[in-house]
Amino acid sequence: MKQDQISDSSLKDLLGVQSLEGKSFLDVGSGSGLFSLAAVRMAARVHSFDFDQESVACTEFLRERFSDDRASWIVERGDILDDRYLAESGPLTLFIHGAYCTIPVQCGAHLTTSPGLCARAGD
Repeated sequence: MKQDQISDSSLKDLLGVQSLEGKSFLDVGSGSGLFSLAAVRMAARVHSFDFDQESVACTEFLRERFSDDRASWIVERGDILDDRYLAESGPLTLFIHGAYCTIPVQCGAHLTTSPGLCARAGD
């Protein structure tokens, strides 16, 4: 099984769904971009960001090479600790995946590192 197929399967298993149609997927610390690609393949609108420019370049490569709908996949350099950057993301129904956690969340007007604005889905 190829790495991208493993990522696709892993994300579907983790979320317990086969499709993310109508959802937004925020990949915080996108690294290689494989989970972002998996979310795109599951029909999500994807916003990938990482602080590391080489990770951003890798994710951009995957978007250019494997995504037919580039308008639904944003890739950029960003910092999860920068509230101003996060506020510009706008309202999202999202799934955050990062190196240290994988948490489904529902957010209000914007995503922020301030406590209380985002809650685990179902809370």
